[in-house]
Amino acid sequence: MQAVWKYTLGMGENRLSMPGEIEPLSIGFQDEKLCLWCLVQPTATIYFHYFFAAATGQSLPTERLGSYVGTAQLDWFVVHVFEISGPILPE
Repeated sequence: MQAVWKYTLGMGENRLSMPGEIEPLSIGFQDEKLCLWCLVQPTATIYFHYFFAAATGQSLPTERLGSYVGTAQLDWFVVHVFEISGPILPE
């Protein structure tokens, strides 16, 4: 069984606890907060997933940068989100 869950992101690196293998679906602003919607497996083992949110022109951690997730815009403010590293089991 799968579900779509919403996560709030901050600028820079974000560590999120997410169940199972995830599939990022979309990013956007909701109530002026940057949000990430992912397809998750609610009953699966929890993993840490890492995402990086950067404004246009901001430096990126290229040595760890993974797949591009998407771009969101709020008025003149544009943010680009990438997945970094791989899923990591909590300690």
